[in-house]
Amino acid sequence: MGPLQLACCLFLVILSYQHVVRGYEPSSGSCSSDQVQCRDSTTCIEKSQICDGVTNCENEDDEYDCDAYFCKAPSYFKCKDDGCITMIFTCDGSNDCLDGSDEANCTIESIIGDSEICGVSDFRCASGKCVSQHWVCDGDADCADGSDEAPEECKTKIDCDLKTDYLCENHICIVKDWVCDGFDDCGDNSDEKNCPPRDVMEDCLAINEKFKCHDNLKCITYDKLCDTHADCNDGSDESGQCSTVCPSSCQFKCKQTPSGPVCYCPPGTHTSTQNNSCVDIDECVHFGICDQLCTNTYGSYVCSCEHGFELQSDGKTCKVKDGGDAILYFSTYDEVRTINLNSGLETPVATGLKHVAGVACDGQSLYWSSIYEGEETIYQIQAGWEREGTVWCQQA
Repeated sequence: MGPLQLACCLFLVILSYQHVVRGYEPSSGSCSSDQVQCRDSTTCIEKSQICDGVTNCENEDDEYDCDAYFCKAPSYFKCKDDGCITMIFTCDGSNDCLDGSDEANCTIESIIGDSEICGVSDFRCASGKCVSQHWVCDGDADCADGSDEAPEECKTKIDCDLKTDYLCENHICIVKDWVCDGFDDCGDNSDEKNCPPRDVMEDCLAINEKFKCHDNLKCITYDKLCDTHADCNDGSDESGQCSTVCPSSCQFKCKQTPSGPVCYCPPGTHTSTQNNSCVDIDECVHFGICDQLCTNTYGSYVCSCEHGFELQSDGKTCKVKDGGDAILYFSTYDEVRTINLNSGLETPVATGLKHVAGVACDGQSLYWSSIYEGEETIYQIQAGWEREGTVWCQQA
């Protein structure tokens, strides 16, 4: 993708929105886990009372937009994996259902449509959609089917002999022998995708507290070593130095093994190679272990949240307090959409566009960039929300 698209994509915005599709709030502290709170009131109703034909909320929101709640046609399409999308997203050349069922049994005519004519600076995807030629072989799949990044398409643009080399998804060329060797040689791990299962004996190492039988036929865990019961066919797990006494220098525990005593430590720590002491592992250095804030403790860690967010029951995830549903604005090739991050329902904001590259929102206006026929343009519309949760837009 071009620099403009990359810059704009950094401005993807998640907003808090009080009423999208459903007319109630997520359950607050005053409601049980089986209840939801009516919007604009403190009344709690059972989840089973939503769209049951009886008004339970004062503003009747529990009986509002039930077609979306049940994902009823013709306005909505139910994916095979039970996801729900707006019907206009079916057969549009993009997999909006996670299982791709919205693009199943579509004809090329239904995907392309009468208005889908690729320009001279466009690339036609295998699905029939059009993307900019500048996006072809740039390391990002802009076609829903990935055909703009296919090796057959990119090998002519990159000096990579596919007979002896392997073309990574990020278009780095590596030796073919490095594919599926257990190491990320490409840098994007594409050389380790879809690999056959590795030999379990490769991970049979002392660092994993595993012992490889001398006949190389079995891999057993440390807790089965030197326990007077032969788990290896050749009995090698009960031989050697099993009788050697553990030293007193082990800080936590010691295990007798056929190769001699081994010190080991509790989870969250590792054994020092210098004095057999247990050294804390800082789990917080691993990106994504907590949603927001991470505090390392000895042998463990504690997640916490920024002001205005609360920690969920999993001890890792943060959600905004009393903020309603989270809405994500994003762009496809020819549309700007929103997705409700709780229900997963997508809603179109602007359609019939050309080469939409990125989207941003400042709370008052919505912006998107377009790259078409060599011209780069940023559009602005003023956005407002109706009670139904759909977007109305007026050209600024």
